[in-house]
Order: sequence, then C-alpha cells, then structure tokens
Amino acid sequence: MTKSLSLPPTLFLIDLSPLYIILYKWIGDRLDNEESILKKLSIRRWYSFLNFQKKNLKQSRMVVTPSQN
Repeated sequence: MTKSLSLPPTLFLIDLSPLYIILYKWIGDRLDNEESILKKLSIRRWYSFLNFQKKNLKQSRMVVTPSQN
C-alpha cells in the first residue's frame, strides 16, 4: 500500500525533520514537569503520534523522493 503526501516530498522531508526534534525535546521536558495524570497521558499520546509520524517519514522516504538518475 502506497501513501500519498500533499506536500512535495523533498520539502516535507527536509523542512519538517528539525521540527520533530524540537517537539520531541519539548514533549520530554513537559512530561517530566507535569503532575496531572491526565495531562501526562495526553502528552504521551502526542509523543506516540509524533513517533509514528517519524517512522512514516523514514518508510516513505524511499517511495516518494525523486531518483538520483
């Protein structure tokens, strides 16, 4: 099954990668400082979603990037 992206592949892979690194750090810091169980759960779910998206990028990179030919 092939998934399509609405953004140009190279722009999507290059420009959003640093954003994921920043969000991972921010979420990790938030999780350490939260006392509410519900907030911790929501932060963990968001972290899980970002991790899923990061894996998607790695898997789709081979499919959607232009060839070097």
